[in-house]
Amino acid sequence: IAAIGDILYAFVALAIAGATWWWYLLIIPISILVGLIYVAVYVCYVSLAFYIKRGDAVAQSVEGTINKVGTYPPQIFSNVVKWLFMTIIPAFFYTFLPVQFIMLTPNFGWILIMVGVTILWIALAFILFNTGLKKYNSGSLMGGRL
Repeated sequence: IAAIGDILYAFVALAIAGATWWWYLLIIPISILVGLIYVAVYVCYVSLAFYIKRGDAVAQSVEGTINKVGTYPPQIFSNVVKWLFMTIIPAFFYTFLPVQFIMLTPNFGWILIMVGVTILWIALAFILFNTGLKKYNSGSLMGGRL
């Protein structure tokens, strides 16, 4: 329900901004890609809890970073930090790239890059989570206490 509300909000914002017709066509698939990459990145970092102690702290730090990056313009970041936000913590793929390179200056190449990056992060999320589940050993199993 929240996603539908966000998309409706986006349509209202587009109407207020006087957007062209093709923005309305792009907003739904871009919103889906952005949501998928956000969840995939979050699952990857939360899955670190299977492999390292206090992996949940790392995941919380990454989540905070991901959520705060979108509130600042990319021009304030150095090239090293921009590279970090395009690779290790791909926050630019769901904040600035959809708006700058797809909506404002449509570029089919950036759309393909965004789709490819989303597929890669989803695959990594599945791999990390599934291998982490195989490693998982619960301390609360009743069978071990009998």
